Amino acid sequence: MKGLDVLVAHKILLPSDGTYRITSDIEQRLLDEMLQYSVQVFKKKQQVITAFKSSNFIKSLGRINDNSTTYDFYITSDNDDELTTPSLKYLKLRLKSLYNISEDRTADIEQIKTQYQNDKDTIWLMPDGRQFKEIDKLLDEIERIKYLEEKYTNPNSDEGVIVRGFQSERSVKETRLKELVEHTLEQGNSIYLYNVAQLDKNNWQNNLNGLQRQVIQNVYNKRLTAQLSDALAERVIKEANNSRLYSHFTGQSADFQFFDNQGNFIGDSLKSAEEILYRIRNTFVDGATLEKDLEVPPTGRCLQP
Repeated sequence: MKGLDVLVAHKILLPSDGTYRITSDIEQRLLDEMLQYSVQVFKKKQQVITAFKSSNFIKSLGRINDNSTTYDFYITSDNDDELTTPSLKYLKLRLKSLYNISEDRTADIEQIKTQYQNDKDTIWLMPDGRQFKEIDKLLDEIERIKYLEEKYTNPNSDEGVIVRGFQSERSVKETRLKELVEHTLEQGNSIYLYNVAQLDKNNWQNNLNGLQRQVIQNVYNKRLTAQLSDALAERVIKEANNSRLYSHFTGQSADFQFFDNQGNFIGDSLKSAEEILYRIRNTFVDGATLEKDLEVPPTGRCLQP
């Protein structure tokens, strides 16, 4: 294979669908053009972010269910590139860019541990950097093929016919890039509240989901153990017999025992009522405002259908 690699490097042979063939004069010229095209670093950074955003790894962490309630995580890079765009951005996961990881990985991790050790709302993830050189090379090659595609847009020209052939090679490289990106994420390190964990392909999701639930608990430290549905509220409002009010909450947690068996309201000191009563103690507050105020930390309450 070394001999073939040398011939490819000297543009004598051209890989094509798993085989090799002798390059034509036009192909050699196009290959020269590709090599002379300098790919700017910012373009490669953009491509890495795009690959992160579309990865199964990131998609699986964007939303998590805890105590029958769904929470969205705001995932960004350390350059503030948005990988998810939830409406509420109080639960955070930040991803170190591959291009911002130094040769001293341990020092990078220590810096994050020290700087963000008190940030209860943020998990940090540092990807595995061992595949960086191959990723960087693939990004160069992909961008150079794109450069030719944009330059030679006439599919019937001699160059256009050859460039179309390069597109299959670009597809192969993009598939490989996707595989490597998933690998770098799955094999990285998580950092939360000064604690570091090594991830691998078998434990990464359980590890990170566990950290996400810690973040939820720390950020929404006044949340309830459960949520009541709109349907239950409607039944209570329509109940004409006061002595039956308590029956609508049978089986609910202690947070929701609002009435005694005579229909008297006894829920003033319940955790579920305190935050509401505090907000309306001296003024009228409409339901929409209450809902908006209570869905943010530290309560994190939302209406359930």
